[in-house]
Amino acid sequence: MQNSKLHTLKSILTEGIKLDGKEDSIEISCIYIPKIQRAYAQGRNEESDIRKDFLDALFNVLESDEDKSIELSFLFGSKQIFAKKQGTGFELLDGQQRTTTLFLLYWYISMIEKKCVPNFLQKFTYDTRDTSIQFLDKITSEKFSLDIPIESPSKSIRNNKWFTEEFYCDPTVCSMLNMLDGIHERYQQKTNGQLYDRLERLQFYV
Repeated sequence: MQNSKLHTLKSILTEGIKLDGKEDSIEISCIYIPKIQRAYAQGRNEESDIRKDFLDALFNVLESDEDKSIELSFLFGSKQIFAKKQGTGFELLDGQQRTTTLFLLYWYISMIEKKCVPNFLQKFTYDTRDTSIQFLDKITSEKFSLDIPIESPSKSIRNNKWFTEEFYCDPTVCSMLNMLDGIHERYQQKTNGQLYDRLERLQFYV
């Protein structure tokens, strides 16, 4: 179906997917990465240049005094029954890397500036390994807290009692931790104020 409407990660998870010619949005219970997808890669050690360039592009828009946005191309997927989130989810078939990085960016900036995790971030998950699902459930829990300014995010998260040796064997979890450290480092270099409300500048088609 044709879709010329721009979305944000927050708008999809709170309002659903809007299509041309349709008044009502397609409501979804979550965005999930299916089993057929590879592990999250943008946070891998060998992807440091790609990671840095992508984060620089995102932060340049977030820090700009001009009211501008960045279009991050398309996300492709299909609406599927997803029992783990008790509803119909958006099975993401293309756009996994960008979406996961956006999720981590939302998560980090929320923790820093709002001191909490927005409920809508609980609607993003991986259906690949159990440890990936458990990791995301833990860091998006309402009870989760993190003293990020003192330590790097990865070190703080690893210090939690629930973070067992199994998580070290999950390449997606390890990659997410690396990306959070990359976001943390880039955030410390920012020259502007609060960025949370500006996350709406990061847009894409669905």
